[in-house]
Amino acid sequence: MRATPLGKVLLTFPAAALIALVTLQQTTAQDRIQMGYATSSGQAAPLWITQDAGFFKKNGLDVELIYMQGGVRVVQGIISGTLTVGWGGGADLIQARLAGGDIKIIAAFNDSIPYKLIAAKNIRRPEQLKGQRLAVSSIGSSSHFWGKYALKQLGLDGERDVAAIAVGSDLARLASLESGAAQTSAVEMVTAYIAQKKGFPILLDLTNDQLRFLGAAVVAQTSVIERQTDICRRVIKALVEGIHFMKTNKQESSAIIGRRMRTTDAEIIEINYTLQGVGRMLSKPILSENGIQTILTMLGERNPAARGAQPQQFVDGRFVRELEASGFVDALYRKSPPIRQ
Repeated sequence: MRATPLGKVLLTFPAAALIALVTLQQTTAQDRIQMGYATSSGQAAPLWITQDAGFFKKNGLDVELIYMQGGVRVVQGIISGTLTVGWGGGADLIQARLAGGDIKIIAAFNDSIPYKLIAAKNIRRPEQLKGQRLAVSSIGSSSHFWGKYALKQLGLDGERDVAAIAVGSDLARLASLESGAAQTSAVEMVTAYIAQKKGFPILLDLTNDQLRFLGAAVVAQTSVIERQTDICRRVIKALVEGIHFMKTNKQESSAIIGRRMRTTDAEIIEINYTLQGVGRMLSKPILSENGIQTILTMLGERNPAARGAQPQQFVDGRFVRELEASGFVDALYRKSPPIRQ
């Protein structure tokens, strides 16, 4: 049998089926990227939910989420090119750019401080911490930054009065207090809740601080932003949709959080969903120049480079501005408003 020329096949192929085939090929093509994140707590809920509920794939992205212990490692992955984009605390990102890292923040999703300063059970007064150890995820990380800030609010010098030791995750830092390896640590609010139930005192609650602080932020190399502009745009759009899903689908979102955190403890899942997820994540991405300025002001006490820096140097706001101008986020929430907690 003689082969039919491809042109004749296309001409005789039903038009509707041909259009469906082309559409299928377009929608199934996925751009593969690696995205690092720095926390194992519910602060990462938007990433987990965006991934597991299918919003990255919906936006043509095959995303490999990579947990990296501490924001410093996320920054290192971005600068080395191992990661396409990263999700980390603003303090880590600002310090990296001040040090010469060619990175920029392209969006953030909160601007409040998530930390509380906890202490060993035998510590009741701040002055008891002099000569003791502060557990941090890694040196220079957000937990280190806010640990020093909290100590300063209590009248201590976070550099001279207390020695920082790198321990790892929030729960690892809590374990270091239990073992006596450290005597204090700045931990996120859910870990602080667990610590308080175990009898560890809260020396200072920063979650009610009126300072604006650039929290969970998406960052990329400037060269990646220019070369893969549309990928960066779709990452932000997917996260907006994932956060909307989180705020409007509690049952499914809670199931994802429990699975990702490997827990069936309903109370732990609930406080991660309520406090860290819905409670802190903004519906619209922001850049928060005030939040960046807060970090620069604090760093400027010891870092001359921070004193002359301007918040605009650290951001590329094109994607946030585009989404705002399009009305996309407002339309999402008009169609499906968030559930009441």
